[in-house]
Amino acid sequence: MLVAAAGGSAYEADTPLMTAHRIAHDEPDLHPLTHAIRPLVAACLAPEPELRPTAAETLEWLAALLGRELDVEDDPADAETPEPTLSARDHKHVLTAGPDGLALGVEGGTAEFDWAKLESATVVPQRRWRALDVEAATAGGSAWPCTVHAGTEAELERWIFQLHRILRRYAPHAR
Repeated sequence: MLVAAAGGSAYEADTPLMTAHRIAHDEPDLHPLTHAIRPLVAACLAPEPELRPTAAETLEWLAALLGRELDVEDDPADAETPEPTLSARDHKHVLTAGPDGLALGVEGGTAEFDWAKLESATVVPQRRWRALDVEAATAGGSAWPCTVHAGTEAELERWIFQLHRILRRYAPHAR
């Protein structure tokens, strides 16, 4: 994808051995890419397979970049596709989201929000610090902020993608 989008390698080096070392130990160089596609490529190159988007998620992400809805026929295999979930955590904070709602854990306390009771959910990526700021608010005016720091840029981009996907599916009113 990187070669097609920018004509280069994310781990370019002088020798194959140096390239292998960069793949194993360095983050990919995504600077030749536009800001719009960089998060998708970073997520696809995540070193941990479970952090990489599936083919269906990649198509969904590309469609969102183009401002289009996917037009696919119903596939029986889709019935077995698990519901999107997110579990993002660092040494102090945790953010979980899925079919049942959103939970933000900060310094020992946890606030759980059912999708129907959630008035708004603000998601602000802080890419410079590899952090994801999320604030959930109820109709009564209670708000709960949470900042979770990712270990890598790819992990952060995956969190952002998954959370937006979950919000689109379960809480379109809360965006």
